[in-house]
Amino acid sequence: MTVAALKAPSYFLRLRAVESTLFAELGYFTDTDEVQFDAANETYSRKKKKEYMLGLEARLKAALSENEQLKKENGSLKRQLDEVVSEGALEQGSNSQLMAVQYTETTSI
Repeated sequence: MTVAALKAPSYFLRLRAVESTLFAELGYFTDTDEVQFDAANETYSRKKKKEYMLGLEARLKAALSENEQLKKENGSLKRQLDEVVSEGALEQGSNSQLMAVQYTETTSI
């Protein structure tokens, strides 16, 4: 075979066909199999990524909901604390007045 014959496209096509057949007989991937495998792998990767993103979105939604509930509960507890503190201040004020009245009564006697 001459060098010109080796460079002919038909020679390479025949060589490629023989190579593909040989690989198939030996159990190796052919280019077509590899392309199909890559496509299936990409599809699987996209599916897993989508599932992961949906899971993250669900977790985010749950966390935001819980955060809102905790904010409401915190506000309620703050109001209750303010009420207790203000009642305590009123009681403290009335106790001080009562003690002052009692002190003036004991000193005037």
